Amino acid sequence: MKKIWTKLLGTLSVGVLFYPITAYALSTPKLTPLSSGTLGDTVGRIIDFILWLAGALIVIYLIYGGIIYITAAGSEDKIKVGKAAVINAIIGLVVVFLALMISAWVRRALQGLA
Repeated sequence: MKKIWTKLLGTLSVGVLFYPITAYALSTPKLTPLSSGTLGDTVGRIIDFILWLAGALIVIYLIYGGIIYITAAGSEDKIKVGKAAVINAIIGLVVVFLALMISAWVRRALQGLA
């Protein structure tokens, strides 16, 4: 059971790490996010940047928690710390992805009103 969770966690973390790379391979990102556009566009780009940065930090925290869990060597305290870190990182990823979806939805709704 432990091997299955370890493999699943490893596969998911690698997939999440390479997700932004494949997404940017489809289109050329703008080098300067504040270069042009309206105030709403600028605020949207800043929000997207902050959320992607938070997502990257959460993935790093997830990997940290996995390493703590894997290297616990039977220590109950380290196992608890590792499990808590992994669970908190997964919850954080869900929150960030929901925030990205909500911000995209609000942006589309506001563009429809303009």
